[in-house]
Amino acid sequence: MPIQPVEKIWMDGEFVDWHDAKVHVLTHTLHYGNGVFEGIRAYATDRGAAVFRLTPHIERLFRSAKILGIRIPYTPEQIVEATKATVAINELESCYIRPLVYLGYGEMGLNPTPCPVNVSIATWRWGIYLGAESVNTGVRMMISSWQRHDANAMPPAAKGCGHYINSQMAKVSALNAGYDEAILLSPQGHVSECTGENLFVVSGGRIVTPPTSAGALGGITQDAVRTIAHDLEIPYETGNLLRSDLYTADEAFLSGTAAEVVPIRSVDDREPARSRRSSTRPSRGGSTGTRSGTSMSPSSGDGRGEAADSAAARPAAGPGSDLEARARAAAAADRTPASVEIYDTTLRDGSQLEGISLTVEDKLRIARELDRLGVHYIEGGWPGANPKDDEFFARAAEELRLETARLAVFGSTRRVNGTCEGDAVLANLLAAGTRTVCIVGKCWDYHVTGALRASLDEGIAMAAESVAHLVGAGRRVFFDAEHAFDGYKHNPDYSLAVLAAVAEAGAERLVLCDTNGGTLPHEVYAIVAEIVDALGAPIGVHLHNDTGCGVANALAGVRAGAVQVQGTINGYGERTGNCDLVPIIANLSLKMGVETLPPDRL
Repeated sequence: MPIQPVEKIWMDGEFVDWHDAKVHVLTHTLHYGNGVFEGIRAYATDRGAAVFRLTPHIERLFRSAKILGIRIPYTPEQIVEATKATVAINELESCYIRPLVYLGYGEMGLNPTPCPVNVSIATWRWGIYLGAESVNTGVRMMISSWQRHDANAMPPAAKGCGHYINSQMAKVSALNAGYDEAILLSPQGHVSECTGENLFVVSGGRIVTPPTSAGALGGITQDAVRTIAHDLEIPYETGNLLRSDLYTADEAFLSGTAAEVVPIRSVDDREPARSRRSSTRPSRGGSTGTRSGTSMSPSSGDGRGEAADSAAARPAAGPGSDLEARARAAAAADRTPASVEIYDTTLRDGSQLEGISLTVEDKLRIARELDRLGVHYIEGGWPGANPKDDEFFARAAEELRLETARLAVFGSTRRVNGTCEGDAVLANLLAAGTRTVCIVGKCWDYHVTGALRASLDEGIAMAAESVAHLVGAGRRVFFDAEHAFDGYKHNPDYSLAVLAAVAEAGAERLVLCDTNGGTLPHEVYAIVAEIVDALGAPIGVHLHNDTGCGVANALAGVRAGAVQVQGTINGYGERTGNCDLVPIIANLSLKMGVETLPPDRL
């Protein structure tokens, strides 16, 4: 996640300007990795910024230094006060805090004892570490081939700078394999921890977390989980776990000061029994009182909470409903996420523009350029729809080496009154071989009964069964809800029933499509906000440009809480085109402060 500069950094007892906080290239820690650090968060409260467990973090910093033989030239109390002063001078209501103890310039070689010891404290605004959608959908994990280092090689009780090379190797391997995070095992084969988080399983009503003897760092947030579990009278224990315990757990989740508390959706593509509706999913945007005090659960910045349990949480919608008033009411909360996924569909939607005819060679070249641009997903086409798309996916498997983007395939749900196992469209989607699949389905009751001539129950089943079939085959599924805005205005209960069913079946993004391009920005804002509040699931938007509002509608959707925008480069597409990703990316990143592309690609 990119760093957002602030005004000052504390360095060896003095505040220096952000851009003047520099060290010599021959600084000892830069070469040999011997240093210690902490990661701390401050949250906005009605009494001002509150630092989460500041003193325990600083005490652990000093313990880490003692283990590595580093003598910090300050007391813990002085570093606590310096941390508070750094947050205050930068006027930050919520932020990430990085105290760092490092060996400075003046000596070189493997004997660190003559080196000067320097201390710095930096703060900056930082969003949700594992992504805005992780709290609602959970994260996909893999058991890494990289082991956590042995306790007699690298002391796990020390939060040392060089220790994290091990974590970086595991993290990058997981990301390259299409997962969100990695789990490391100890040399003895026991579960240790994630790359920067402690891990928990829930089994038989008990919470179990690995011990430090398995290589896990004693976590500050881990201890907060223990305290809350004690207060809620949930059995909690520390004990060794095998990888099979992760596969058979009722639930699993992770914690860390950067990551906070996040449910685990799957481990090695095996889902815990209650992963989709985990009771361990944390509450956001408020605080939970326990007998030990207040456990802060800060706002994620995207305004999303738990699913609403009653109709009172969602204003009634229908023909004639006042969407403009509902948009104003929804705008009372800051719903804008910290980051948004860019899903490019130029190779499919864009090629429908009159006058554009892409060869397979064209599509491969454009895919490479989109990857170089830094988009998150590239929709390659609809296999089985034409020989060109079939050839593209066959060649892409051999010729495309994407570094940033993930290739997605597009198709539709099963046929009316058919089965998933015998459906040719679903078979072609699986045969394309991509990890990500986007399928379009209907959530407007009028289209289900009028166009498909099916019952409303069959419309829900078509969508949910298709998603479940693809998820069961190991695919990540995005569901494009066709004519979602028209359908919601006509019958919101049915639209929500379809979306809830596909979310329950495992769809990771519910993408609301303005298929005829006729929705206005205030309508988009109100409807996206209401669906986010009703379902608590990651929402995307896919907007056509028939009324000239495609870009404005995309920005309105993000302001309402959407975490994915689907569109095309230059707005290419059928009729008057799709929403144009170029100004959308620029406006989100440069004017709204929302992370989209990697900063060096903008």
